[in-house]
Amino acid sequence: MCGIVWMRLLRPLESYPSPVWGLQKVFLLLQKQRNRGQDGAGILTYKANVPPGNPYFFHKKIVQPTPPWQFLIQSVWEEWEKWQREVKSPQSFPFVGEGYLAHLRYGTFGGYTLAETHPVIRQNSWASRSLAIAGNFNLTNAEALFERLVS
Repeated sequence: MCGIVWMRLLRPLESYPSPVWGLQKVFLLLQKQRNRGQDGAGILTYKANVPPGNPYFFHKKIVQPTPPWQFLIQSVWEEWEKWQREVKSPQSFPFVGEGYLAHLRYGTFGGYTLAETHPVIRQNSWASRSLAIAGNFNLTNAEALFERLVS
């Protein structure tokens, strides 16, 4: 029942018409799937080739107000407009990256909080040991999975 978007840009960011070209396409796909989830929405951006010590995952999730996907899109565009007014580098905007993962939640289990909204991130200081997931499922055994991951 959930709506999921995964998109990876294959060319360098500079070769696209706009720095937010990928973000625009992800939001278009979320709008097309709007009937797939009204309980929460989230987006994650992955930045490749960042210098050591800099973040490579950026995410934002929202559950209120309704419809959350619309307010998620609106809030990211407001951040983008503010970023442009401050004359910062477009590539340094948190939601400009090489990979995108977005999720529209249709709740079938649990509550309606940010904790149940995807994408879910297990972040490590090493990019190769980090995990970001979103899906049409509920992590009912999250504690057991976390213990197994740690061991």
